[in-house]
This record gives sequence, C-alpha cells and structure tokens, in this order.
Amino acid sequence: MYQAPFYLRGRVGNNAFFFDHRQNPQLYIPDILASSRPELGSEIAFETFDEHGILKSCAGLKHFFRTVHSQTEKPIIIVDNHNHAFYFWHEAREQGLISDASTLVHIDAHKDARVPEKWLFIEDSHDLQSEVGFKNIK
Repeated sequence: MYQAPFYLRGRVGNNAFFFDHRQNPQLYIPDILASSRPELGSEIAFETFDEHGILKSCAGLKHFFRTVHSQTEKPIIIVDNHNHAFYFWHEAREQGLISDASTLVHIDAHKDARVPEKWLFIEDSHDLQSEVGFKNIK
C-alpha cells in the first residue's frame, strides 16, 4: 500500500505535461496520513502554463490524508491532484471496500473551466464531428 512520499521525475503522469519546457521537471507526491484536516505544503505538485504562456508552479498538500465520514463511516481520501484518485479507488477495491458497481464521488477543478478562446456552437458541430471521426447516432 502506498505511504512514502516520492518525486515523479520522468515523463510520466502529470510530469509529462510541458516536460521539455520546465526548468526542473519533477512533481512531488506526498505521504498519506490519518488526519482530520489538510495542510498546504511547499513542494511543487503541479505545473502548467496559463492562458498567457506563463509557467505556474503550484504547491500541493503537505500530506494526503485518510479520514472517514462522521455519519456513514465511509472512507475519504483527500489528494491534491485528480490523477491520484484512481490509485485510491483501486486500493479500496483491492481491500473490498468498494465493488465494481460502486458510486464514487470525485471533486475536481480544471483550468479549462475558464472562458475558452472560441466557443463551439451547434452549427460548428458537423465540422467537428467530421474532424474527429464521430458519426451521428439517431
């Protein structure tokens, strides 16, 4: 089971994004504790270029943490990057805590939620479907 902190140093996971354009392409993955509240760490957990081409280095959590819902006793894992959620879902499945038919809640924010450079209108959808190979299903 995952516990110890480590760095992603290769061209893997989120570290692959803009790998050749970052001065020190490594991302920190913290340890995990049984805790009641998150703390911001100082290590870089994610880097991306903003809409102006400026590299943004984002610190992550000091520790991921495990807790349980106070009323249902369901396990809760708090992580700082949505890519980590899949590991903990797999871990819970391996431990028999969730089954293949389980409902999982994943709360996530994306920088692509900002105003797009170009809006896609319904009249554009035919061109887009042709471009990516989608077929109309009626």
